[in-house]
Amino acid sequence: MIKRIFLDVETTGKNPMTCGLWQIGGIIEAGKRSEEFIFECDIFKEDDVEEEALTVNGLTIDKLDKMRDPIEVNGEFQELMSRYIDKYDKRDKFYFINFGVNFDSEVLRQWFLKCGDEFFGSWFWHPPIDVMTLAMQDLVGKRHNLQNFKQVTVADYYGVRSERGRAHNALYDCYVAREIYNKITGENPLQPIWQPGDDVPF
Repeated sequence: MIKRIFLDVETTGKNPMTCGLWQIGGIIEAGKRSEEFIFECDIFKEDDVEEEALTVNGLTIDKLDKMRDPIEVNGEFQELMSRYIDKYDKRDKFYFINFGVNFDSEVLRQWFLKCGDEFFGSWFWHPPIDVMTLAMQDLVGKRHNLQNFKQVTVADYYGVRSERGRAHNALYDCYVAREIYNKITGENPLQPIWQPGDDVPF
């Protein structure tokens, strides 16, 4: 059975090795089962915080301080994944998919380490699948028609409805990445309840 997880993170900086993770959102597709999720948590004291990242996400240090403990949230996240994956079976893992996925994957790996868990690789196949790279290959000879290669711009090109004001919400960004992925691959996996362009439920 192919098990996909479209997974996005929101952070307090641009360096995946040192920034803080405060939001994880995703869509799981496994056989006939589909589930969406979003978690929020405080960052670790040693995490870097960039003012620009706080502004983009409408965050403050006070808001972060009131969020849940990251180790507790990490446990709940792994509990969710364990409903689909047996992390002790080396043949059973998620395909980790997102737009610009290497950043998200590395941030998440570092977050697992900060939470005292060295077994990030037990959950996900390596390498992750980058929707940005798939789009670049698909648009060879057409790239010059796009002003830039941000997710929202690529989404517009493929006719995927997206709201620029909703960017930088982890679950929303996963929906948009997933729709682009489906346009490129021609796949039609399970459809979660909400789609880009609908009234946003968060």
